[in-house]
Amino acid sequence: MDHAQTRLLLQEGLHIAVRSVGPEAAPPVVFLHGWGSSARMWDTTAAVLSQAFRCISLDLPGHGDSDKPPHDWYTIPRFAAAVAEVCRRLHLARPTLVGHSMGGTVALELAAEGAMPLAGLVAVNPVVDGSRTPVRPWLERASGPVLGVLRWMWPLAARWWANGHREPESAGSSARQRQRADLLRTTPEAALGSARAVMNHNLFPKLSRIHTPTLILVGERDNTVHPWQGAAAARRIPGARLQSLPCGHHPMDEVPEAFQAALRDFLLSEVLA
Repeated sequence: MDHAQTRLLLQEGLHIAVRSVGPEAAPPVVFLHGWGSSARMWDTTAAVLSQAFRCISLDLPGHGDSDKPPHDWYTIPRFAAAVAEVCRRLHLARPTLVGHSMGGTVALELAAEGAMPLAGLVAVNPVVDGSRTPVRPWLERASGPVLGVLRWMWPLAARWWANGHREPESAGSSARQRQRADLLRTTPEAALGSARAVMNHNLFPKLSRIHTPTLILVGERDNTVHPWQGAAAARRIPGARLQSLPCGHHPMDEVPEAFQAALRDFLLSEVLA
């Protein structure tokens, strides 16, 4: 199924690329990708769900076909504000947010801050406390030199990261090619700035504010974001469900049928009920 694509100009002056599939009158589901990725990661999932839902996925600032702000732009609240503005511009009433990894962080931030009414919330392998990331102290000390190096060797560095940081399970060559191509479509400023945004953010103090129906999905063998983060988040969000999947960091690629079934069951029980 083809995705309708557009670019929205936000008040901050950024163009955000948006993909949409499904009936406009159907309940909206907004998909948020993770670090170094793009809206394309959701295409298969959105195609499956589009019979019953309007599926909207966007390239977060710095990623995909969206504008690439300078290095110091990136914070989780700014990502969240951009998503909220996109939802308002598209006149989405009570959307469900589905976010993966960094996108899960942004979705949880939006729900915790009450930025807009939500019908549901799904966080997939979310980064909940970035301060627990082992590379954070090194990145804070070396961000200036690292950025300088990345500017002239970014294609090589991006390929090295994409090739060397895969889960044990094979997600298929097409998924790996997409992941590598998406990372190359970011800029060094976006890659480093987004990483710092996640590592400097801690959601745990505010999770108890979330009263939206919530599903937390974690990969049992996730080597990128340890499953304890999602499990700990589920314990702090009133009424949240926690479900483990037999995969690593990218369940939509590694176990697509199980992932789609878990997402569909939640949407049917919480959004369409």
